[in-house]
Amino acid sequence: MSIAQVPLNENFHDQIKELQQFALDTISEAVFILDANAQVIYANKSTCQYLNYSNDELLTMSVHDIDPNFPMEKWQEHWQKLKREKQIILKTHHKTKEGKVVPMEVCANHLEYNGIDYNMAFVKDFTEQLEKEEHQKNEQMRLFFERQLIGMAITSPEKKWLYANEKLCYITGYSSEELIKKTWEEMTHPKDLTKDLEQFERLLNGEIEEYILEKRFIHKDGTIIYTNLSVSCVRNKHNSIEYILAVIEDISERKRAEDEIKTLNAQLEKQVAQRGLQLEEAIETLLNRERKLLDIQHQLQETQTKLKAIISTIPDMVWLKDINGLYLACNPAHEEYCGKRESEIIGKTDYDFFTKESADICKVSDMNALTSDGVMISKEEIINPNDNTIRVLEVRKTPVNTSNGELFGVLGIGRDITKENQAKLQLEQEIAFSQGIINAIPDLLFETDREGTYLNVWTQKPELLVAPKETLLGKTINEILPSKAANVSMEAIKEADEKGFSFGKIFSISFETTTFWFELSISKIAKNTNRFLIISRDITERKTIENKMKHMAHHDSLTGLPNRIIAKAKGQ
Repeated sequence: MSIAQVPLNENFHDQIKELQQFALDTISEAVFILDANAQVIYANKSTCQYLNYSNDELLTMSVHDIDPNFPMEKWQEHWQKLKREKQIILKTHHKTKEGKVVPMEVCANHLEYNGIDYNMAFVKDFTEQLEKEEHQKNEQMRLFFERQLIGMAITSPEKKWLYANEKLCYITGYSSEELIKKTWEEMTHPKDLTKDLEQFERLLNGEIEEYILEKRFIHKDGTIIYTNLSVSCVRNKHNSIEYILAVIEDISERKRAEDEIKTLNAQLEKQVAQRGLQLEEAIETLLNRERKLLDIQHQLQETQTKLKAIISTIPDMVWLKDINGLYLACNPAHEEYCGKRESEIIGKTDYDFFTKESADICKVSDMNALTSDGVMISKEEIINPNDNTIRVLEVRKTPVNTSNGELFGVLGIGRDITKENQAKLQLEQEIAFSQGIINAIPDLLFETDREGTYLNVWTQKPELLVAPKETLLGKTINEILPSKAANVSMEAIKEADEKGFSFGKIFSISFETTTFWFELSISKIAKNTNRFLIISRDITERKTIENKMKHMAHHDSLTGLPNRIIAKAKGQ
């Protein structure tokens, strides 16, 4: 009787639930039901059997007790993804009660029942599938090794042959069983062993992962085998080498062919050298002559290029005239001065560009240079054709001769020194004016720094100086003046340093029986400098008059006795 034929009655739903429970308990696949906290709330009989836990034990466990790959923090991420995607299929490992780890394929399904979310997982052991895949992989690797056109082998860190394909056995002359009993070290040509061992040690130490070199093996029959060797390694999770893969290509035929070609080339080169020796000797003289000619030509071109570059870049005017005053060449500076291009200047004279007066000056200068023995230096005042201003030129001219010693023309170099002359004249006027001001000042005038060091001294009354000018220079105020006068002077310098100026500071200096009074006016020469200009005015006469007036105000003019003002002051 089928389910469709079961009569509907009040026990029908209970029967369906019992059928569902029976189906879950008896199917061959393991079934879990987990809540949101990864707690096992149901496990069928197949689950209990493959994990070897009782149902009661499983109901006290969570998923991370069974699956070491699912700690609680990873479960939360998995749970959110399952709610979004509804179904997830993954491969993982489950741990049995005895601690055995079994590879499993899990199909997780999201369920919602009475408003509560669950994870219903169907679990299948795929150990057999892994073994089958591993077998296929090993078979593919075996076929890959055996069907190669080059030698391949797996060796150990101890240099032993672990496996060798047929091609390698053919190359070396040994059978697979014979190779396994030997090491590649004892089969290596002695002259190639050191470089191979050096690279092998670097491989073992983790410095490199592979290396390639050309080396020789010794065949079973004792002959030499030339090979290209490529070595790489496979490491475990601890970075230790599990095995080493060696790929060996027999290049003996190629090496023999190369040796034959070298021998033939050497013989051919010898014949060519013998036959070409006479020809080389015959043309050597011609080649030397041609080389010398080329060297001279190259040096001449190089010299001309450098000379042209120099003449073109220097700021001074450069020109070349023949003996009749016709321009033959000029540089860009002369072009700018004349206001014409070189092509417009060549073949013309100074009379085509300058005033007759200026051209006459140039002509006389050229004639003098033509008859001179060397460089002639002169200053010429020429009217510039561009702005009609008078320019002062410093001109150097020298005669130019041909290789036969015949007078060819005159070479001229001119520098416009108009601004220099004007600046020099202005500077001389300013110096004369400044010196006139200094000479007109009757006071003592000093230049010092912030520490009071005398830098310069000017005076029309050297008798007022504490010491001669030569003694003052380089010394400080504290070293020269009495302490009270020095203190007043340094206070004034400090005030000028802060404000930019200081006026009215007074001090006195006694010379033998005479006391002199001085009033200071100090100015800082520039804001960011350490230099000060000090005017020290002799106010001795003024102080004498002030003292007399003060005495007259407080003493009787006839008797010289204190007057009533002093008496009244004393009385008070």
